[in-house]
Amino acid sequence: MSISMMIPIPGTNTLPAIGIFVTGFGLVEDDGAISLGGLIICLIGATLSISILIAVWLGGTSLVDLIKDWLSQ
Repeated sequence: MSISMMIPIPGTNTLPAIGIFVTGFGLVEDDGAISLGGLIICLIGATLSISILIAVWLGGTSLVDLIKDWLSQ
């Protein structure tokens, strides 16, 4: 989650940070339900970060191809 928080794309660092906070809070309080909730939030955050990175990657490659075609004409 800390690696996904370093991604400079807006919206990719809030949910992992919340997941880390909730998991840490659950570990400090020795509460398994809170820790499990934090891990679920981390899983959702990882899914969101991966989906945004895939969208940027696929959109970025098609944009590069579009610019190459535009410059070659």
